[in-house]
Amino acid sequence: MDKDKAEGEKYDRKTLTLWGDLAEIEGELLESIENSKPVIAFCDVKSLLTQGDEKIAKKAVKYFQSLFNLTPPTINIFILDCIPSCISREDNDMLNKIPIEKEIKDFIFSLSPHSTAGPDGFNGTFFQSCWDIIQKEVTAFVIEFFTGKGLTKLYSHTCLVLILKIDNPATFADFRPISLSNFTKKIIYKIISIGVNTLFHKLVSLIQNGFVKDRLISENVLLAQEIIHNIPQINKDGNVVIKLDMAKTYDSMSWDFIYDVLRKFEFSDSWILIIHNLFSNVWYSIIVNDTRQGFFSSSRELKQGDPLSPSLFIIVVEVLSRSLNCLYRNPNFIPFSNHANVPKINHLAYAYDIIIFCSSDSISVKLIMNTISKYERSSAQLVNGDKIYFLTAPNTAAIRINMIRNCLGFMDKTFTFSYLGCPLYVRRKKIDYFDSMLSNIVKRLNGWQGLLGLFRPGLGLREVEIADSVFFVLKHVYWLCTWYGEQKMKGMISWVVCNKHSNSRYTATTQQQTNNHKCFPQSTDNQQQFPGQRKPTDGRAPNKQSQKRVVKQQK
Repeated sequence: MDKDKAEGEKYDRKTLTLWGDLAEIEGELLESIENSKPVIAFCDVKSLLTQGDEKIAKKAVKYFQSLFNLTPPTINIFILDCIPSCISREDNDMLNKIPIEKEIKDFIFSLSPHSTAGPDGFNGTFFQSCWDIIQKEVTAFVIEFFTGKGLTKLYSHTCLVLILKIDNPATFADFRPISLSNFTKKIIYKIISIGVNTLFHKLVSLIQNGFVKDRLISENVLLAQEIIHNIPQINKDGNVVIKLDMAKTYDSMSWDFIYDVLRKFEFSDSWILIIHNLFSNVWYSIIVNDTRQGFFSSSRELKQGDPLSPSLFIIVVEVLSRSLNCLYRNPNFIPFSNHANVPKINHLAYAYDIIIFCSSDSISVKLIMNTISKYERSSAQLVNGDKIYFLTAPNTAAIRINMIRNCLGFMDKTFTFSYLGCPLYVRRKKIDYFDSMLSNIVKRLNGWQGLLGLFRPGLGLREVEIADSVFFVLKHVYWLCTWYGEQKMKGMISWVVCNKHSNSRYTATTQQQTNNHKCFPQSTDNQQQFPGQRKPTDGRAPNKQSQKRVVKQQK
């Protein structure tokens, strides 16, 4: 009994060691930020080099001020004809309902207490810890806003933190601006976003899987792969796949276009006014080399980092999605050639990452591009020219590819290609197609291990080797959840055992098995254990012959 207790304490210590001490993690994170290299030089559009903190800060303020205050686009009202009236009077009453004190408290405590603070310096920890003291003031502030009062500069002031998109940035276009809003404003964003998200089943079509509850990214990947398998299907003009990506998706969004789309869906004017009060008086400062620079307003864009921005973005992108679906009504449009009993799908979307399927007929391709161009001119969003391309079947003639290239205006690529982080291919799959996926997983886990020192000496990830089959590679990923305390391969300890002796405080294994069952139901039904965990039997231990047979099958 004492031996079992000692074993349990040993595994408990290992589990606690893995997650680390929160204070130590935060300390090492702050130290890594302090030691990070500052921005020392930038090139502008004319390739002129800018050095010095003050000059770089002025360039940054000028760049984002011009980006957020471009001339509003001319909206083509006919592009909104595809939008139905979905919102009922009961839905509008629910959205316009003024929250009570208990609901406001629940919203505050549902937000992360450790989120980065805004310009006022207060994060969720302050609001949750001092709720008994500040509840009257915070409740009055939220109720006043929902009764029509706007936000002053004190509450609407937002800091922009520039996050790298690439390793060696040369211009400010290589940074992604993340908004740090005051927590009081995040409360309002949270209340509105939860109300809107409950209506997504009415607003968002099944083609869109981004930021929608109970819709998985794997659904898009698997469905796209099934459609691409039929790209060599023989028809008059062949098939084509267009990979679409929007540039500056949040930063370039037109407010007027957002309001028009909401009106078309039959959102009430009073609720649209609430959205307008959130947008109309936003003031920005940019953090450059740990200093706050500038103070300017904006006339467009959705803020990256706020809970409401993804919801509004998905609603607006629905215009493009429904416009593409309306092409089926055009007698000149030839869809992607597929089996007779397969549902008609001409595109799949995950937020702004869109993949389009159609015939390579010149008229059909031009109809697709005209639809995209109308959406660009109305919403102020632009297609990312560096990330857009098309693909055809491997046996497509060069004359046909040149014709498609002239119609679309961008270049072609060959299979395979990456979609939402997964390789899509034609014909037989090869192990080489999945090398990038596996290397990204290992890179991410190695980053967790090395960057912040989450793991103590003596603990480490088992090395992953490229296997001889796809299933064996995926099976090797299971080993990433297995830890060992010696350099030799003896004494491997699975997470199942660790969780069993850790007072059920960590359920990583249970969550991992759930995710595996969703993505790979056939494999997880037959094998629900991790390496290091013995497969359940009928009470008899597996004999040597069965073990040899399993090893032979794996080889």
